[in-house]
Amino acid sequence: MSDPSSAHKPMWLTTAEKRNVEMGPGGWVRKAGTAMTGSDDTSGDPEVLVAFRGSGGITGWISSFRFTASTQSAATPAAISVDAYFSENVDVTGSPTVTITNTGTGSAATVVCTYASGTGTDVIRFTSSVPGAGDLDEDDILNIGANATALAGGTIKDAGTSTVTTITNIANQGAQGGVVTGGNYATTAAAETDGPRLIVAA
Repeated sequence: MSDPSSAHKPMWLTTAEKRNVEMGPGGWVRKAGTAMTGSDDTSGDPEVLVAFRGSGGITGWISSFRFTASTQSAATPAAISVDAYFSENVDVTGSPTVTITNTGTGSAATVVCTYASGTGTDVIRFTSSVPGAGDLDEDDILNIGANATALAGGTIKDAGTSTVTTITNIANQGAQGGVVTGGNYATTAAAETDGPRLIVAA
């Protein structure tokens, strides 16, 4: 179980429900504040679904990525943010990055997003600078390629430990969809069949 994925989460959960489940010290837990818990209190204790030794003996990993915005404009570009969802809480130091791949005709073949926020939680946000003129063209498709995360001199470690978190990922790992309060996925979020992506408008 050195590089587990959502496939290892409780099998009775739907794909959308798995997005709100993470590995805690007591095993697989449902995040506090989600609709499935029956409470909107995000500061409450998570619900233990499957009890085992949990994250204390297993290295954390990236379970998915998600673009935080559903639109991007070639004419008036904005900074791009990507959330990386980890299997457990992680501590971040320095300026790790996530590189976005552009499969369109814009002059920017990649867009680099730098760590912005989230240390101590399981949702880490990476944000780019504002793309320049011509960097993005209409109909460009931005996505997350394989092994998109780099430490860049920083660190990402399982929270409260010296254990280096696994940051490798397969291409297009994740889904495009809404997130509700507290960083929890809405269970109605529509998953892209080819992973998270952002299509550039005019």
